[in-house]
Amino acid sequence: MALKKARNGEKAVVCIVSDESVTVTRSTLLKLQFEQQIKMCEEQQTRANIVVENIHVGYNKSFIPELRKLLAAFPTYNIFVDELILPEIDKHPQVAADLEQIVQEVEQSATSRYLWLAVAGIYEGNTEDFTDQKMQTIFSSFLIPGLKFPLRSTRSVVQEAMGGQNNTTVTVTTDLSSHVDIVLPDNIVEGTKPVTFTYQGEDNVGEGVRQALVLVGQAEGRRGVAILTTDNGIGADWYNKISAGVVAAGRPTPIIYTDNSGVSVSSAVVAAWLANRETGQEERDLVSDWSMSRGWEDRTVVVVGQPGDVRGIENLGMRAVSRLIKV
Repeated sequence: MALKKARNGEKAVVCIVSDESVTVTRSTLLKLQFEQQIKMCEEQQTRANIVVENIHVGYNKSFIPELRKLLAAFPTYNIFVDELILPEIDKHPQVAADLEQIVQEVEQSATSRYLWLAVAGIYEGNTEDFTDQKMQTIFSSFLIPGLKFPLRSTRSVVQEAMGGQNNTTVTVTTDLSSHVDIVLPDNIVEGTKPVTFTYQGEDNVGEGVRQALVLVGQAEGRRGVAILTTDNGIGADWYNKISAGVVAAGRPTPIIYTDNSGVSVSSAVVAAWLANRETGQEERDLVSDWSMSRGWEDRTVVVVGQPGDVRGIENLGMRAVSRLIKV
């Protein structure tokens, strides 16, 4: 929608919300991918009409002040906010009141414009917090469309990621919940059946990763893929074990992109990685975590879970479009 607006000559701001654990010097993969998409637009005017921003919102922190800053900084722009996380349920009445006031201010402004918010989850959210009735209470002045069809993922990927559950609340991280309510239409592509490799004990994760990347090489050749892992308190040693498994599969040393600054490359390196893959010039794989990959999607994704801790596995599985491999 934002690109459509820009192509029609209107101004648009796309704001990607990231977790407060993500340092201000790094951008999420979703933001970097969208920036790459804009660069590839042939029309110079389209590129000039669209701006990509980033805000950090974490537990016990309202997004309202950041939203107001956006509206003030871009008074004539359509505003699109993606991956928004709502605060705890006891703060929702205040959020509802603030949003009502913001909508009135937008409607009274001299320029007609869109305010589009995509909610990805709720801190400490329960199933009842995600009902249509609750959402309409918070966003009383907004149109809330029913978006239940997968836009890109295949039937096999969605079913594997959902784990046989639907219309249910899932844990993404320790204090963040999301809700899965998906309708699979009859005409959705079946796709490649997901594969799972198991390992016993954290020290053996490299072998599981090696098997997964051997399969990737057989199916897709040398093209670099995304390896996503849960980020529940893990450190550099965990990433080093995953990296060793990639190398053992006969692939180049992967790049690591995480909120752990001790092991992560910069956003510029990852932006180049994304661009080089578009031209078939990138053979390195990318190892990243939930906070960096939130809302992003890629053709092939290898999901690596920690022993005894599967929080966020469903969410990471949904990052895959056509091929999902789990370790």
